[in-house]
Amino acid sequence: MTARLRVLRRRSATLVVLATLSVVTGLCSWQAAAAPLDLALGADLGWLWRSDYGDSSRGYRVPEIFIAGRHALGHRLSFRPAVRLGYVGLGQPVMPSSLRMREDDLTLGAEAGLTYDAVIVPSLVLGAMVVSRLTTVAVAPPVAVTGAGLGGFDLYAGPYVQAGVAAKLWGGAVMVGPFARFASVYRDARAHWRFGVEASWRLSPAAE
Repeated sequence: MTARLRVLRRRSATLVVLATLSVVTGLCSWQAAAAPLDLALGADLGWLWRSDYGDSSRGYRVPEIFIAGRHALGHRLSFRPAVRLGYVGLGQPVMPSSLRMREDDLTLGAEAGLTYDAVIVPSLVLGAMVVSRLTTVAVAPPVAVTGAGLGGFDLYAGPYVQAGVAAKLWGGAVMVGPFARFASVYRDARAHWRFGVEASWRLSPAAE
C-alpha cells in the first residue's frame, strides 16, 4: 500500500508539473502568434545550496543553458517566456571510500516572467521543472550489498520563482546580471536556494 501511494504521489506531481509546463507553453505560443518574439540565447552558472549533512549546507556549481523570448507589453514592461536545461552533479558530497553514492540530475524547466526596461533591467519569473535523476552507488570491502542493487533512475518535479537584475551591454544585445532562485522539489527537501550570474545574447530582434 505504501509503495502504491508513493507511485500515485509521484504520478500526481508529474502531472501537475506537466500541466504547468503546458500552460506556460500555451502562453508562449499565444504571445508568439500575437507578435514576433525577440529571442535570446543564454547561459548561467549558479551555486546551489544543499543540505547533504543534516543542517549543514554546501554550495554546488550548477550550469544551465536557456532560450528566452521577449514581447513588449507597454510602459516598459515585457513578457519573458523561457525554457531552461541544466545539470546538477559537478560537485558531490564527501563520502567514505567503502560506500559512495553519486547523483546526476538533468533538469528541464519552463517559465513565464516580466521584465522592466530601464538602465538596469529587473525581472521576476515563475516556472516549473522536471528533474531526471540517476543515482549510482559504489561499494568496497568491508561493505557488501546483497539482493537488489542500490541506485537507479527517478523523476522529480516542482515549481520555482526567480528574481534578478541585468545590465544592458552593446545596446542591449547582451544582458548580464545576478539572480536568486527558490525552488521546491517534491520528495527532495535538501535544496531550495540557488544564486548565480546569467548572460544572454540577442538572436533576432522583434519586428518593429
